[in-house]
Amino acid sequence: MKKLLSAVMALLLVFGLCVPAFADIGAPYFMEYEIRIINKDGVYLEGYNNTVFIPYDTVLTVTGDFIEEDGSISYSVSYNDVWGTINGDDAIMLDDGVHYSEGVKLTNPKSYVVIREGAYLHKGPSDAYETVGSEIPVGTEFDCYYAIDTSSDCAWAYTTINGVGGWIYIYQYFYQTKVACKVNKYSNYGNDLFVAKEGVKLLDISGDTSQEIGEEIPVGTRLTFEYYIDSVKNILVQTEYNGVTGWISADEWFNDETDNKVAISKLTAFFINSGSYPIYKELCNTASEIIGTVEGNTMIKTIYACLSEYSVETYDYNYEYFESSWYGIEVDGQLGWINITQDWDREYIWEITQYTAAEDDVEIYSSADSSDIIGKIPAGKDLLKFNPGDSRSYISYDGTEGWVDNHKITQVVKNVDEYGNEQYHYHTLRDYYDGRLTPEYLEAVRLGKELVVEEEEKDDGLTPPPEEVEATTRKKNKKNSDEKDSSFSQTQLIILCAAGVAIVAATAVIIIVLINKKKKK
Repeated sequence: MKKLLSAVMALLLVFGLCVPAFADIGAPYFMEYEIRIINKDGVYLEGYNNTVFIPYDTVLTVTGDFIEEDGSISYSVSYNDVWGTINGDDAIMLDDGVHYSEGVKLTNPKSYVVIREGAYLHKGPSDAYETVGSEIPVGTEFDCYYAIDTSSDCAWAYTTINGVGGWIYIYQYFYQTKVACKVNKYSNYGNDLFVAKEGVKLLDISGDTSQEIGEEIPVGTRLTFEYYIDSVKNILVQTEYNGVTGWISADEWFNDETDNKVAISKLTAFFINSGSYPIYKELCNTASEIIGTVEGNTMIKTIYACLSEYSVETYDYNYEYFESSWYGIEVDGQLGWINITQDWDREYIWEITQYTAAEDDVEIYSSADSSDIIGKIPAGKDLLKFNPGDSRSYISYDGTEGWVDNHKITQVVKNVDEYGNEQYHYHTLRDYYDGRLTPEYLEAVRLGKELVVEEEEKDDGLTPPPEEVEATTRKKNKKNSDEKDSSFSQTQLIILCAAGVAIVAATAVIIIVLINKKKKK
């Protein structure tokens, strides 16, 4: 019995230690680092009956860290195959800092704004690293190009603020984060939403819990927002209504039960395999006028999302289930709404894969089982594939969308990892619908060439990433150095001009004197 109790306690301890660093499904990646025990008397590993002794000067690998209520750091470590924690006062970090190049360069840079006091840059992706610079004032905006993981919920990203570079915590738990995302061309969301049901109020999220503020916002009200928190638990957007600024919750998938009251602008797409489905005039109202239909074998783009009902049912395992979710879709210039239920025969399109035509003049057909040819793709040309059908797939090539035979196209390989696994090129829906995935762009991606940005896209509101700033600075310094070496300074030029004028004047005087002498003779 005693052994069983000890085993259970050990299991609970391991689980408990994982929570601070990996607090939920999809929690952020943690970059491990090393510490050295500096307590001359050594320390006991906390959490395992305090019986495991770690000698002075021992080097340990930290697999998680967290801040205690008193502000001190605790390290999650393993010693002799036993897990526990070490107090930050008993150890020092061996890493002085982490260069941004040790992170991953984000394909889609993110913009942020500081929304709470207490935000700092750190020398590495953890609170255990020293801070650099002073506290970042509320309202400061910055862009992130490097993170310790490419997923949207990565915890730490690298940025430069007022010439100071460092790592900042951006994980999106609303009660933890001190920053919010700013809507830009790479955002998952647009910048508007509207109230679909009664009971919507602004929230004050400055504390550990949210509090309702202001008056109730009427149904049908349209609001705009510039900042949002894409949380593990829900989506929060900052907006203003009748002079009061606060946040509105736009829950999507992660709460156990929710009844969404707002629709948020969000670009999504899915492929309808079969059937015919109505498009309603009013959100969350299947009794409203039907303004169109969506037929099978069709890919549709949605521009709003609103989850109506959601629950978690438990059988032998946890099962996530939603009863209905509404998506806004444009029909002949009019906004309509589709009620998606679990009965739909559809596939969500999360990413677009890049392929090339393996044969010459690959036919594009009008449907999955049609012989009607609506276009052709020359051999070696790049195309986008949306849904993987059994024999044919829905694709896009140079503005033409249709179906091609699977055996006539091949996926573009980006590289092969150390284990021999092929890595592929993926593109976002936003890139596709914003028109950035042109044939020239896709070819440059496949060949690994530097992409030439169109003139109108140069000013995207984002500051350059660190290596571009460094490269620009180096070029500028080199140019100044070359100019300095190969040309006269301003002072030298003035002296040279003055000397030239003096020589010309002296020459003129000599000539005049010689002429006068000649005349006298």
